[in-house]
Amino acid sequence: MIRANFHTHTTFADGLSSAEDTVRAAISKGFCRLGFTEHSYSPMQTVFGMKKDAAVQYEQEILQLKEQYRDKIQLFLGLELDSYGQKLIEPEYIIGSVHYVKKDGVFYSIDHTAESFAQMLAAFGSIDALAHTYYSDIVQMAKTMRPDIIGHIDLITKFNEGSVFFDETAPAYAACARDAILKIKPYCSLFEINTGAIARGCRTAPYPAKSLLQFLCENGLDIIVNSDAHTAQTVDCWFREAEELLKTCGFRYRCEFNGHGFEHIKLYE
Repeated sequence: MIRANFHTHTTFADGLSSAEDTVRAAISKGFCRLGFTEHSYSPMQTVFGMKKDAAVQYEQEILQLKEQYRDKIQLFLGLELDSYGQKLIEPEYIIGSVHYVKKDGVFYSIDHTAESFAQMLAAFGSIDALAHTYYSDIVQMAKTMRPDIIGHIDLITKFNEGSVFFDETAPAYAACARDAILKIKPYCSLFEINTGAIARGCRTAPYPAKSLLQFLCENGLDIIVNSDAHTAQTVDCWFREAEELLKTCGFRYRCEFNGHGFEHIKLYE
């Protein structure tokens, strides 16, 4: 059973629980490792990101909690660095992600609301145009930032359950996503299975789609199970199911951060 999470948000940005409450919840659930990855400061990310002057406070608090709870759980200082974000601290690891795309000088949020997604799609004119920009931005982010983990690779599907906006099996879209994964591989080989949208009631399955998980496995890429928790009680959301899903997709290992690097954990005993 998975007893670790490396994608966690708190009240320093858009989370609803304090860092310490999240630590206590993780301990109560039998966790041995917990990594915090607050959203980086970004000029246009006023809803989700940290305020510029909160970054140092975030760093100090996580380091203090790390010492305070060192006999009960391993804690790590991470950062979710957006493609337009600024790295104002020195984290132990980085999740690289894309939450915004730009069209004609206007920034659009990928995952704010279904309504804002519809507006963005209309601005781009087609899902092919939007997907091309989104996945190209992820590739560029990986090349430029060299993150340790690629976050929610197909975040563009957050509001698309039941093919509300587009067909994820369409050849053009599928090819765009797969091509991005192959282009990212030389710069970052670790992708996450992210259960956060399940906890927030937007989806019934995690990112990425099962077909992309299988593609990751077939191409020898590593996987880490993360909850993208925004509340203390959801640090282990859908972990049991995620572990089984990885097995059905052909994975034999998952990864965890140990303070020195990422180690492989067997899925099968």
